[in-house]
Amino acid sequence: MLLAPFAVFGTVVHYPAYRLAGYLSRRLARQEQDVLSTFKIISAMLFFPLTWIVSAAVSWAPGGWAAGIAAMIVTPLCGYIAVRFVEEIDRFSRELCCVGIVRHAPPLFVRLLAERATIHREIWRLRMKPRR
Repeated sequence: MLLAPFAVFGTVVHYPAYRLAGYLSRRLARQEQDVLSTFKIISAMLFFPLTWIVSAAVSWAPGGWAAGIAAMIVTPLCGYIAVRFVEEIDRFSRELCCVGIVRHAPPLFVRLLAERATIHREIWRLRMKPRR
């Protein structure tokens, strides 16, 4: 929770670049799904550093060169913290859902365990199948 303010800052600062990269990628790729991820990577490589430069320039104007350099260091770190924070919230919500299923729907939990075991056996069967 101590990192939440940094995660919020990282999310707010990086969100426009994230949305713009996704929008332009979809526009440029059109129906070509195989190049969509390539366009996303290229546009992210352009827009995120541009975001950091703008953040440094905005900080440099009132605070001088030290604030600009600090912004160039802190802004990408806050973006990383934001990604990790969202991943952890996602993991926590999945685990909470599992606890709810175990606690409030034991038959469903038993059925899911049996289904997982069946899938696991099938995967092993396919892996051990001789290749031609």
